[in-house]
Amino acid sequence: MRYSQVPFLVASLIGLAQGLVLPDAAKGLSSVVKARDASTEFGDVVARALTCSGTTQCTTCPGPNVKSGKCPVGANCKRSIDEDGEPHVSSLEARVKIPFDRIKSGNWGPGKVIETAGLSFCSVMAVYDQGKWIMAHIPPAREENGQLINTGEDVIDGFKEAMTSKYNDANMQGPQGYLLVNTVLDPDLLRSMQSWFQQRNIPTVVQPYTREQTIAGSGNFVISREAVAWPPIVTFI
Repeated sequence: MRYSQVPFLVASLIGLAQGLVLPDAAKGLSSVVKARDASTEFGDVVARALTCSGTTQCTTCPGPNVKSGKCPVGANCKRSIDEDGEPHVSSLEARVKIPFDRIKSGNWGPGKVIETAGLSFCSVMAVYDQGKWIMAHIPPAREENGQLINTGEDVIDGFKEAMTSKYNDANMQGPQGYLLVNTVLDPDLLRSMQSWFQQRNIPTVVQPYTREQTIAGSGNFVISREAVAWPPIVTFI
C-alpha cells in the first residue's frame, strides 16, 4: 500500500463516493434551460441550478435517463449504450464526458470538448493529437463491502494497460499528454504514471492540485477546442 494510513483511507472513501449514481434529473425543463447554450460548462451549471433542487440532483441535464431509456424534453436520444453502461457519444457530438473510474477514447476536431468531473483525490491521464484522444479518470483505490480490493498501484497499473491498448490502436501523430494528480499521491505512483508518457516520448504537462482546491468531488477537468482549433485549452476548476 502506497498511501500513509489516514490519507489513504480518506482518499479511498471520497474517491469511491464519487462513483455513486445520483437520482435522475427532474423531467420538467424550464424554458430557460431549453434555450441555454449546452456547449459550455457555464451553460451546464446554469441548467443544473434551474432544474435541480431539494432531493433531486442532476448528473446530466438534459441527458437521457440511461436506466429507463427515456429522455427529457430536448435531449438527444439517438444514442447506444457503451459496455460500461454510459451513453455512447459519437465523434460528431460536441462534448464527451468520462465517468469516474473509466477510460474512453475517440475522434475529435475543432469545436469539440472532452471532460471529466467529480475529482477530489483522483488522477487523470490524457493523451491526444489533432484527430484522436484518450482520457482516464483514475480513483485512488477501490473498495467493495468495506474491504480494499485494489490498491492505488493496482488501479494505476490497470489503467496504464488500458491506455496502452487504446494508444496502440489510435496511431496518433504528434501526441501530447496531460497528467492531473492530487498532491497526496505517493511519489512512486506519480512516477509510474509519468513513465507511461516518457516511454512513448510524449511531451506531457503534469498539473498537481490540492485537497484545498476542491470541495469533495467538485473538481472538473476539461480539454476544449471550442474557442480555438489547436492547441486545445486545458482547465481544472
